[in-house]
Amino acid sequence: MKEVAELNKLSITSFTKLEQKLLFGVLVKCREQKGGVEIELKADDLMHFINQHGNTTKQNLLDIVMNLYNNFFKLHFEIIKEQGNLKCISYYNLFSFFKIYYEKNKTHQNNNLIKIKLKVNDDCAYLLYEITNKLQTQFEIEELALKTQNELQEPSNKG
Repeated sequence: MKEVAELNKLSITSFTKLEQKLLFGVLVKCREQKGGVEIELKADDLMHFINQHGNTTKQNLLDIVMNLYNNFFKLHFEIIKEQGNLKCISYYNLFSFFKIYYEKNKTHQNNNLIKIKLKVNDDCAYLLYEITNKLQTQFEIEELALKTQNELQEPSNKG
């Protein structure tokens, strides 16, 4: 039986830099866990992923997590299985669930993120390695492009 997961359509170029860092941190943390485990990440853990302790509030972090959920965690993966002359296309979500916990105040504004809980879908757990490698490659390409752009913009010191 041949099995192929469609990851070619996975792109994070439309994500903000903070969403990209958060996504990569969450996925690497999931990859470190053994399948079938509920993962809990507190707001401070997520702040560590984006290295923004001083500049990002827990309210901002809640907005980033919500955007990340809307942009990535709803994404489905197509898995194609072939056996003899039969072909089956299955669609899976990477996560069985994704829960967001936050403080709710009386005005329903300025809510602070407390933690998230998620669980990787057992059928997709093997994809975490491929996804994190693909994202790491995209990060490296983006950082190289940014470095090259910065070098081109710097004035030459040649006299």
